[in-house]
Amino acid sequence: MAALNLTLSACASYSTRTQDFRQLLNNGDASQALDYLRTHPPSGDDRVLYDLNMGLVLRLNGELAASNTALEKAKRHMDDLESFSVTENIGTLVINDQTGSYAGQPYERLYVYAYKALNYIDLGDWAGARVEMLQANVKMQEWNTSNNVEGIKASAFVRYLAGIVYEANNELNDALIAYRQSYEIYQANEQSTPEPLQRDLLRISERLNRDDELKKYRAAFGFIENKKPKENKSLLKENKPHIAELVVLHHQGLISAMQQHSSMVFAPTLSKSIRISAPYYGSRPFSVNNTDVMLDDQTALTVELENVDQLARNNLEARMAGIIARIIARSVVKYNVADQVGDRNPLLGLMTQVVNLVSETADTRSWQSLPMNIQITRLPIEIGEHRVIIKSTMPNGMSYQREHMVRINKNTSIILINDHTNGIDTIRTEKSARIF
Repeated sequence: MAALNLTLSACASYSTRTQDFRQLLNNGDASQALDYLRTHPPSGDDRVLYDLNMGLVLRLNGELAASNTALEKAKRHMDDLESFSVTENIGTLVINDQTGSYAGQPYERLYVYAYKALNYIDLGDWAGARVEMLQANVKMQEWNTSNNVEGIKASAFVRYLAGIVYEANNELNDALIAYRQSYEIYQANEQSTPEPLQRDLLRISERLNRDDELKKYRAAFGFIENKKPKENKSLLKENKPHIAELVVLHHQGLISAMQQHSSMVFAPTLSKSIRISAPYYGSRPFSVNNTDVMLDDQTALTVELENVDQLARNNLEARMAGIIARIIARSVVKYNVADQVGDRNPLLGLMTQVVNLVSETADTRSWQSLPMNIQITRLPIEIGEHRVIIKSTMPNGMSYQREHMVRINKNTSIILINDHTNGIDTIRTEKSARIF
């Protein structure tokens, strides 16, 4: 009976258990979401997810140092779980995929580095942000040489953020490498290159006198030397020392939650019908809306830097073959055991078959407080005091705007504004300047 209770306790979907938490975030109640987490301690298997959600919700509440503490806890636990452990994974072999400790998906681990870096930036610690970006780079290099990691192993946003950090630290060679790596991800995914990234590649290639690379990017982005489109004339020659860069990152919406689909499938090798339960993503709750950024009398529209929701969907698709293989292998074990038990005790064998049916539950665990997408705009900004207005219109028709006064001096390199919103209302805005 104890074994039966253990099995059935593993059957409730994670997405079902976290509906109240997600609803608070959807309502823009970051403070209530934090209270919810504090009053709902995690199970042992979901410790990583708890720390991930706690880290991001603390950030939304402006508790940046505490956010980094929680994210660092998640990072260390994920590192501990990265190596295969029979003890941690035995439940996934005999019950279902969600009985093992959650170690995080590769893209989620990269976003830990990213949000820790953003916390450091918002705290004015660009050196700390640099450390996180270096660690993210090491992790991506490790994954590229490993065949044991399922899922998406790179993020254009994380690469781009590294470029911002290196550029802010006046490490232009490293910044160009990071921007180039971000560009290569867009190319590999057959996605268009965001205009700010085009500008960055052109601008830094020119500053470093990388003539061949500059020529390549001009051709790739539709530029002909000495015949640049008039509307894009600012893409180059923006390198005067007294001009800084205003960077606005808009973190919009809430990532989709995985759901479960179950069906009975006849397995010829067993001569029985088996229950297949696999995770999937349903339709998106709303579309992407771009954001207006007004810098004094200039107006720019944000562009999508990374669709986090699509990244998660692509990650699940990349993992699906392994998920199905585990389901089939597990089903064979389960039903062979049920047959053996039934030969000795028909009633107990029938009960075992029932347990097998109800215990096959999909693993729908994921970092559910991540944004749906991340958008960006970059504008050159002169010395002096400036008004920055960020204006967004949500799919439900509601509009809101935030206003910032920023001061640029001759030593300012980059000023970064992070703007977090969800599907209904604004949550949090932070800004930080890099001053040498």
